[in-house]
Amino acid sequence: MQETPEVKVQDATVRVKSAIIVVAVAPARTTTSRRNPRTAVLVFFGVFFALNFGLRFGMDYVFPTLRDPEYGRRLSRLNARLRENSEREFFVMLGSSRTAMGLRPTIANDEDHVLFNFAQVGSGPVMQLLTLRRLLQDGVTPKHILLEYWPPFLREDGTYAEEARIDKHRLRNADEPFIRDYFEQTQHTLDTMKHVRVWPWYEHRLRLLSQIQPNWLTYDRRQDGSWAKLDDWGWLPGYERDPTPEERAVRHQQAHNFYSLVFRDYQLHPTAERATRELLTICRDRGISVSFVWLPESSEFRSWYTNRTKQQSEAFLTRLHDEFGTRLIDAREWVPDVHLADGFHLTQPGAIIFSQKLRAELWRQP
Repeated sequence: MQETPEVKVQDATVRVKSAIIVVAVAPARTTTSRRNPRTAVLVFFGVFFALNFGLRFGMDYVFPTLRDPEYGRRLSRLNARLRENSEREFFVMLGSSRTAMGLRPTIANDEDHVLFNFAQVGSGPVMQLLTLRRLLQDGVTPKHILLEYWPPFLREDGTYAEEARIDKHRLRNADEPFIRDYFEQTQHTLDTMKHVRVWPWYEHRLRLLSQIQPNWLTYDRRQDGSWAKLDDWGWLPGYERDPTPEERAVRHQQAHNFYSLVFRDYQLHPTAERATRELLTICRDRGISVSFVWLPESSEFRSWYTNRTKQQSEAFLTRLHDEFGTRLIDAREWVPDVHLADGFHLTQPGAIIFSQKLRAELWRQP
């Protein structure tokens, strides 16, 4: 085997080491375009407005419960109970928080009759009429209606106007004719409704979170107090226990500070009378029977009524009976004082007593 001369190997090594190899790398073409930031902004606003429109459309036409969960949840429960009790005589009661907390249908119902609690917090004659209109629009026509009757809610002047208690966020487009008929600040209400629909995600953020993840909100920001604890028949559990004497004294004093002013210079307002008459006229035209229920009040609360208040409220009931044939179920003294937490809201033990007596009154044989 012939050996390679060392000098050649060294020369080759030298030549390789001395060679300079230059590699030219062409710059990579970037896919980034100057128009991408503009596109991102356009996409962002496109998605934003699509979500806003989607929520607005959905709350008005697909999931109205989102806009007004108190009404919507009661409606879904009412429809479910109607389907389950198609063979039984069905009654619906409209009213305020007094009815919502005081009427337990599971106690009032019997084998042949059922009663659903469709009361809404703060509801007086105006809201009762709006609720009936909505029920009819939503395909529910009760055969029998019970109406909470309470003189303080018949005063609609100044700060006592019921429209001030109605959250404008919960109003639907279909409510506009009603608003024009019964709201003094009509244009302000319509402008508020329009504004709420432009920015639904922001305006309804607390309402939506209260339905989806209420625990994310502090207690004072949650808005589910009027619907979170509803049972299947619309009862809203209130005070779990009867108050102590000291608690009763404090709550009655707070109630007196407010309602003594309501009863001073009392005047039954034309708006309350007009709303009540329209409701009764609708019911008469559709063959719906109506009875008024004057819910329990403590003896202290009853003592605050002035003669003027008594005369006007009782005369109004007489006129309605003469014209529409309505009857009054007078339950003012049905429940002992100890079961009325503030003089006009029943505790849960009081709700049991009231519902038992209402059952006996409603379903008794003539």
